[in-house]
Amino acid sequence: MEARRREGKGSLHGTQRERWAISWLAVAVGILLGVLGLAMSGQGWVSDDPDSSVWLTRRFEVFGPSLFGLVFLIGSYAALSNRRRAGLIFLSGAPVVASVLSYPGAGYLVWTPDGAGTFELPLLPTAVGLSCLFYLPFVAPLLVKSSRRRALWVFVITAVVVALAFAASRWTAALLPRLAGWSALFLLFGGFWLGTHKLAWPALRSGSTNSRRRLAMVVANACWWHFWALRKS
Repeated sequence: MEARRREGKGSLHGTQRERWAISWLAVAVGILLGVLGLAMSGQGWVSDDPDSSVWLTRRFEVFGPSLFGLVFLIGSYAALSNRRRAGLIFLSGAPVVASVLSYPGAGYLVWTPDGAGTFELPLLPTAVGLSCLFYLPFVAPLLVKSSRRRALWVFVITAVVVALAFAASRWTAALLPRLAGWSALFLLFGGFWLGTHKLAWPALRSGSTNSRRRLAMVVANACWWHFWALRKS
């Protein structure tokens, strides 16, 4: 009997160590991705000519990685003391960051009669509208919390409407895979932290009254690095 107790206790500690190892790995990878995002934004180039054909896309190419880095740094730091907060940060940041990252490449190479090729992008309002439609089936059911069955019907109806809209758009093949790919990365981290919160995995660091103050300091430092990277570009 005593041997069984020791065996069960050992397996429990093993499981606990595995949870900590997996969680710390997720934090480390998130911080690494955040730093890489800020570094990539610092290497970008922004045109000073508003009439330039790349004036808007260059700004998206700089702001996209910087926003990506901010979300991953802030979310990974929040995960140290609050898994639920970290998951919400990743999931709430996904629509904006994924849309900004997807836009510069969501176009087609169009050949003119004289043999020159131009990269044609959708108008910004069109890209924003399609991005909002992409996330509509996932956001709309959250507004119906009273009934799971009703939320399921809301998801199905909005998914059908969105599918028809994307089927009629010529920009679907260029925009949709990028939106899905970037969103999946945020969903991976957000789902991990929310899922482990629901499974009652322990926090990596015990909470304290100064946790919000520390998180605010991380946000301020990340924003400083963000604006520094933009100025260097």
